[in-house]
Amino acid sequence: MWKAYCPIKKSDQPFKTAAEKMTNNYINALLLAKEEYGITVAQDEVTKYIDEQIAPVVTEEKTAYAKAPGLTTEELDYAFVRDLYGVDVLWEKLIPKQNEKNPKQNGENDEEYMKRIKKEFYSQR
Repeated sequence: MWKAYCPIKKSDQPFKTAAEKMTNNYINALLLAKEEYGITVAQDEVTKYIDEQIAPVVTEEKTAYAKAPGLTTEELDYAFVRDLYGVDVLWEKLIPKQNEKNPKQNGENDEEYMKRIKKEFYSQR
């Protein structure tokens, strides 16, 4: 689907490399969650998340972001950045498991805690 919306030219190699890295990170996160915690994310869960949390929010910025590559906001939400929302659904399931395994440390704020548990999660592979 990526190529349908954003064909990559040779001059776009840095973008292609970044996109491949992001895709590999998503795949690794999904595999690690399944292997270590038995957690999976189904496409219908991602669609439900988008339906409830993402699609109802329409801002000028979101509309402009969609228009830049010639997309509707629906195409943006349900196709173009769908993988990001899949990772959001994954983390909704992982956070309770991570809370058990790696409790919040004394004095650690929410942002620091999330950064730490994500780093620890991704370093398992």
